[in-house]
Amino acid sequence: KMDIKRIDLVEVEDVNKVLLLIDVFGFDALLLNACHLRKFEYPDKILNRIILYSNNKNKSGLITKFLQLTRTDNPLAINKNTDIVTINKIGMKNLIKKRVRKELGLEVSLSNIRYSSGDSISKWVKESRCIYKLCKSSGSQFILSSGAKTITEMVSTRTIESILFLLEIEPKNYWKDLSEWLDSKDKIRVIKC
Repeated sequence: KMDIKRIDLVEVEDVNKVLLLIDVFGFDALLLNACHLRKFEYPDKILNRIILYSNNKNKSGLITKFLQLTRTDNPLAINKNTDIVTINKIGMKNLIKKRVRKELGLEVSLSNIRYSSGDSISKWVKESRCIYKLCKSSGSQFILSSGAKTITEMVSTRTIESILFLLEIEPKNYWKDLSEWLDSKDKIRVIKC
């Protein structure tokens, strides 16, 4: 059983640097792209702090000790094998509402608003609150991530918790729910990169 408290989903390719900074940013674990797995060597003590995801539909080819999830950013591609849907555009919630199901993770990413105007940020906050309510009513999991593509885009747990407050979400409950959701996904997956 996984014992995870605070987690972030990142797109950073330099996994070695990310793992060196995991404690600096205050995370207990990171969701990393499985396709970057070949590019790093990991010490045994880090194994329980890594979760992998793939953007591919097929889970065949790569077998690892890590928990592996399948992610998509296309609401039309959601199927029974999809674990996480990334909502990267304002207005996508209407498409997802028709396809949401229990146990599905709905991810909203801070990378989508990093360089946005105040008006766009306001719309993002409003939509994120609606997505959180949708998650609560459907039994799916709300995921707030940095979506960092580089080390400099990574954010700390304190930053994420501040944004959770802005979204009217209690951080302690958020981390608990996320941990329980990941525990429910705790099985070896097979992913082709």
